[in-house]
Amino acid sequence: MSEVSLERLLPGAGNSLYKLVILASKRASELDEGQSPLVEVKLQEKSITIALREIAEGKITLGKDGDGSQDAVSSEARTEAQEA
Repeated sequence: MSEVSLERLLPGAGNSLYKLVILASKRASELDEGQSPLVEVKLQEKSITIALREIAEGKITLGKDGDGSQDAVSSEARTEAQEA
């Protein structure tokens, strides 16, 4: 099992444990729905573990949808959207 320290995870979620749980949950759901992972996936690694690794590596941040609700957004997707 892969372990990611809380100290590495919290900055990606605004230093809020509540936001971290929401972010990881939403990203794991996105992965379960078929979105491609942004990190290398190990054999039989669960979506929540992949999501936590993405957050720890700064590939996923907490953003807002057009309706104002919080949503998991990749850092790369946000950069592309800002450039357009």
